Amino acid sequence: LEESRNPVKAAGIWQIIPSTAKRYGLKVNGAQDQRMEMPFATQAALTLLSDDYKIYKNWKLAFVAYEIGEKATDELIKATG
Repeated sequence: LEESRNPVKAAGIWQIIPSTAKRYGLKVNGAQDQRMEMPFATQAALTLLSDDYKIYKNWKLAFVAYEIGEKATDELIKATG
């Protein structure tokens, strides 16, 4: 679950990347990584999923966006209609 174990540097049980962690208020620095702290990471993940649902109005697409990001999800939607 550590950042060093994957190419996109996701970490924690919810596999949150550093930029998303910071966007959702998690501390990620040399002294602390809240992605590894279950309560903080879970709240961030739930907020992200909720935000993605507000964008896509569909839980399946919200989960896709959680996994690959909103930009990639938008590109897939555009490519497939």
